[in-house]
Amino acid sequence: MTLTVKMIDAVGAPLARNRLESLYASLPGQPLRRYSQIRPDGTVDLEVPNLPVTLHARLDLPEFGDLWVTADGRGGGFLPSSSPVDFGTEALATALAELERYTGTEVSPAVRAQVRAAHFLARKGDVLGALAQALWAGEALVVEKARRRLAQNPPRLDFLFGCNAFQLLKGTHRATTFAEVFNFATLPFYLVALEPEEGQPRYDEIDRLLQTAEDHGLVAKGHPLWWGNTDCNPPWLRNADLARVRSTCERVVRQSVERYRGRIRYWDVINEAHDFANGFSLSPVENIELTRLCCDTVRQSDPEAVRIVNVCAPFAEYVADGTVAHGPVRDPIVSPLTYLKGLLAAGVEFEVIGIQLYFPVRDLVAIDRLLDEYAALGKPIHITEMGVSARRDGAPPDPAKLQLNYTNGRWRHEWSQKVQADWVEAFYTLAYSRPEIQALTWWDFVEPAFIHCGSVLDAHDQPREMYFRLQELRREWSRPFTPDPAPLARVFWC
Repeated sequence: MTLTVKMIDAVGAPLARNRLESLYASLPGQPLRRYSQIRPDGTVDLEVPNLPVTLHARLDLPEFGDLWVTADGRGGGFLPSSSPVDFGTEALATALAELERYTGTEVSPAVRAQVRAAHFLARKGDVLGALAQALWAGEALVVEKARRRLAQNPPRLDFLFGCNAFQLLKGTHRATTFAEVFNFATLPFYLVALEPEEGQPRYDEIDRLLQTAEDHGLVAKGHPLWWGNTDCNPPWLRNADLARVRSTCERVVRQSVERYRGRIRYWDVINEAHDFANGFSLSPVENIELTRLCCDTVRQSDPEAVRIVNVCAPFAEYVADGTVAHGPVRDPIVSPLTYLKGLLAAGVEFEVIGIQLYFPVRDLVAIDRLLDEYAALGKPIHITEMGVSARRDGAPPDPAKLQLNYTNGRWRHEWSQKVQADWVEAFYTLAYSRPEIQALTWWDFVEPAFIHCGSVLDAHDQPREMYFRLQELRREWSRPFTPDPAPLARVFWC
């Protein structure tokens, strides 16, 4: 069955082909593989089941950014149809409906102006301009709502503000600088470095890092006890069959947890064990059972340990792309939410859901909605890895030639230290205000970073603007509880 979708610009011309090719559909928590045909007039015939689906596509919106946008049929989804769905119009309707969720919310005059601008541009027929304004207003509403929640509640003194601490020993003042803004340090347990020769683990570096963390009053976490990433496992383990994977997994998990029992309480017990990083080519059931083995082994080795099951790419666009980092491509590919629901259905016991949230190329309303889905699983959440860039090298690529995926994109302006710091302030405010989120861990502390120019310190060990923004946020949030401030103006709906 097919759903026909029209994707046009402000003058009615088809969008660039890469934008048309980005279109995909999803069911709740599970994107569908993208099977589409593009007609000469630029409309897209998308294969969908006979079920209501949500549509997603990458748009380059004026004054807002280049990111994924969602159309959900005003909450009802879309069924197969040969009558074209206008994606821009439907995405605008979805964004305006999101704004209506905040009817009566006390907000600032700036947000009221953006809401009015969105409705004004919509009436004038400027769909993409109206969509940009609606997304701006939605983000501001989400952040203002979060700030009001914070004003109504006492400080969260047990909250974990973290960063990976892999390079703390390689700079004279790094540990002190780290401890001035973070209280939670992630230490490296990648098997390729920990045990390059089978049965001969090397803990010396971890021992020194842990001692440094303890000397500076930091809570430590081990990451990861097990990871099916081919590149991060030693040659002696590659191409292992299931029996050897299980026996090795149990041994290495046990030896690390027992060694640091009483010193390291938090563990990312297994990393990316959904289809995205499946270097041992396990089936979904085998991945669930391997996760159970990891969690049970940690509990046997340290009854006080906090077990975190860590997932990546939480919006799971890779499912639509039909790509994975390691392992076979199946149909359907398992999304992080599907994997976690499978763990819960199978009775796998663990304490915390870990989510990696490198810039997800989504607006903050979409991120807030996604966090609702993970929170509905009923467990505390740690954002275990996150990052956005502070700089883009060279001239921006030609938008018509840009290969669109879930790892690139623009938020408001070209990336810079200020844009990075603005995103950090907005996202940390949103996350800290959500009671189910108990920890936020930035990735990385120093260059080179996983996200280019995304580290807290630059290549000269100097703090970026985000460092000072985080310091100010922590100072603000640690102040004694005060009553809710005076009400602001309410949303004006045109």
